[in-house]
Amino acid sequence: MRNANAVIAQRLIAAYDTSALIDPITAGQPGFDTADAYDVLHLIEADRLARGWLPVGRKIGFTNRTIWELYGVSGPMWARVWDRTLHVADPGAGATSISLESFVQPRIEPEVVFGLAAPIPQADDAIELLSCVEWMAAGFEIIQCHFPGYRFAAPDSTAAFGLHAALVVGTPVRVTDENRASVA
Repeated sequence: MRNANAVIAQRLIAAYDTSALIDPITAGQPGFDTADAYDVLHLIEADRLARGWLPVGRKIGFTNRTIWELYGVSGPMWARVWDRTLHVADPGAGATSISLESFVQPRIEPEVVFGLAAPIPQADDAIELLSCVEWMAAGFEIIQCHFPGYRFAAPDSTAAFGLHAALVVGTPVRVTDENRASVA
């Protein structure tokens, strides 16, 4: 399957580079699953690293459970945010603009962006989790979908860059011990 996944990765990279629509991967390969999707995503990441892209963070997609049935997903997915897809809003500029010309079927989603000071532990305790957060900011993500009509299965969207096109981050607000305590 590794060779097939390499072909899929190149197909997705070409779709990204040329702003093209393509058929969902699962339409031609019904056995394509989440493990395959992350393998494809890792191949794409290796290609981007080789082209000089720098990873600057991660995005989590499908955190809103109310849309899982609509898109045929059963849990969140992860993908990278890159130096070329990250835009930090300049509070003195009054507005941040991004051209949508190269994006395929773009949509905008509000986001809460976290800057981490330490790795996140596997814990359910809010205070323990917040101890890893250095700052938070309002933001928005522009997602794009290379599959016609936003019709895809979960592995398709994971492999396709997690649908990530751009992330705009607003002014960070430092998380302090004082505001961590207000969560308790």
